[in-house]
Amino acid sequence: WMFSSVAAEAPPELAGAPVPNTWHVEAVGPWGRATPPDGAAQYVVRWHAPNAPLENVDKAMVKVAPPDETPVPVLDSDGRLVVPLKTAPCVDDRAVPAAGFGIDSVSLPSSMGGRWYDFLRVNATAGKYIICWCQASVRPCTDPEEFVVGMGTVEVIEPQFIYPSQCESTFGGWRSWTTFDDCCCNFQEAGAVGCKDETSVEYQTCRQFPS
Repeated sequence: WMFSSVAAEAPPELAGAPVPNTWHVEAVGPWGRATPPDGAAQYVVRWHAPNAPLENVDKAMVKVAPPDETPVPVLDSDGRLVVPLKTAPCVDDRAVPAAGFGIDSVSLPSSMGGRWYDFLRVNATAGKYIICWCQASVRPCTDPEEFVVGMGTVEVIEPQFIYPSQCESTFGGWRSWTTFDDCCCNFQEAGAVGCKDETSVEYQTCRQFPS
């Protein structure tokens, strides 16, 4: 699976930080689908927050993004029409832990001063998810209800190429590879031995990309 996009929002206590806090996803390698090192991270979600007062023990949980609904106006006790406050995504009852991320949807304890959150090898279903933060220095951070601070959203999309079964039927030229499967498929389309031989130069080239 691939991460296609990541959006960011700063937790309330960091909203006044002079340097914006942003998310992005980094592929960690090199290795290919066939030989990942045990326990190695496939993707690390990194939060750029240079002035963030965070600690290395903090954790993040990935939850299923609840539907983005506009609150429906209701009548209050005085018969006035009012619009209810919109529930924050991370505390929405429909935002359940998302399978395929980290250990029970939770990252390893953060590192790099609370700026790195490692979700190990991601094997999630395609879809949109939210990232919720918990201050593990003051609470256990084991229950979903403890992860209430929104840190952003991430979308997982199904890959275009799955080697060797889902490749182009004909060679249309060399692509700019983004994944292990994309690279191996391209060599297969060109008629090369490629990733069939793990000792080949092609395989060593492709294994630098995330699977």
